[in-house]
Amino acid sequence: MRLAAITLIALALGATSARADTGPYLDSATWPSVEAAHPLGPEGVPQVTYPFGVRDNPVTVSEWALQNWSWWTATGDPAQLAKAMRAADWLLGHQDAAGAWRYAFVFQTAATHLDPPWISAMAQGQGISVLVRAYFHTADTRYLAAALKALGPLQKTIGQGGVVGDFDGVRWYEEYPSTPAYHVLNGFEFTLIGLHDLEPHSQTAADLFNAGIASLAARIARYDLPAQRSQRYAAFGADAINVKGSVYMTVHAVLTRALATITANPALKDYAARWESYLRPVPVPMPVAAAAIHPIIAIPAATTPPAPVGPPAQRSCRLGSRPLKLIGGLGCRMGRRVLAFYVHRRRAPRRWRCKTTSRQTCIRGHRRVSARYQRPR
Repeated sequence: MRLAAITLIALALGATSARADTGPYLDSATWPSVEAAHPLGPEGVPQVTYPFGVRDNPVTVSEWALQNWSWWTATGDPAQLAKAMRAADWLLGHQDAAGAWRYAFVFQTAATHLDPPWISAMAQGQGISVLVRAYFHTADTRYLAAALKALGPLQKTIGQGGVVGDFDGVRWYEEYPSTPAYHVLNGFEFTLIGLHDLEPHSQTAADLFNAGIASLAARIARYDLPAQRSQRYAAFGADAINVKGSVYMTVHAVLTRALATITANPALKDYAARWESYLRPVPVPMPVAAAAIHPIIAIPAATTPPAPVGPPAQRSCRLGSRPLKLIGGLGCRMGRRVLAFYVHRRRAPRRWRCKTTSRQTCIRGHRRVSARYQRPR
């Protein structure tokens, strides 16, 4: 879900079906405000500020729409409905002939490189969720036709120009359709929610949803890190990182619970419960001295206590051979991008200030990234 680089979705436990005609999308009404993080651009929808400039992001537009739709279902505020419909119209206007919403910038991580124009299964799924709601509200068949058209990339492999990857023999809707693909979990699950929304109007959407649920049930164990009470972000590659302490722990738990509720799949129910338990503190054993206060409680014989569950070892954040120092909550990935931009282009990214002394340092507000200065040879 890194497509919207700053938007972190604070989903709460207990999410239910995201079916459009039953009201809000998951619990997007409780998300941090998308618009506060990403101000509106010239077309009246949010844009995202990256180190290389301000760009359109279909996921951000869809999340803004779904949040406003959810607020509107609770408040009846016509301004919120108007924003959701404006986003739906933006999606109509920016969908290409293949049914895709494409990204017009290079996407680069340690694990993958995507050249524009590239597409994302998550963008397809969330766009579908917006359009189905717009159709439900207006009965305007343009919205339904666009939602059905958006199924196109979800039926084609990456080699065919679509977003379907192969995850050890099962189909996977890739948030990042790179080669090789590394199978992001949250993007796949958001895609399934969109297919579920479209099911009442399309047997194809139902078939794609059912195939995806089978894939998720077969591979979800690959994301679990029980010893660390956490999960992986992706299945393979340099982005198969431990999400302990990040919003993705909650995102994974809530999306899995929603899909388990929709399908009653036992594997998904088990992992939803397991991942929800990871969000709660580990119970503290009652000390033996408690027997003096509560003599009716039987204290078991002393045994070797289990090893405490603590945070995983911190991953070193580096730019090449140089360790980075991150301040103000700046993430490793963004810190690398900002400093790499400065190092390679010899100028600061937009809205950042950079300087070189004994260290190369870039600052924006309270966020800072720095590394020791490595003189050119």
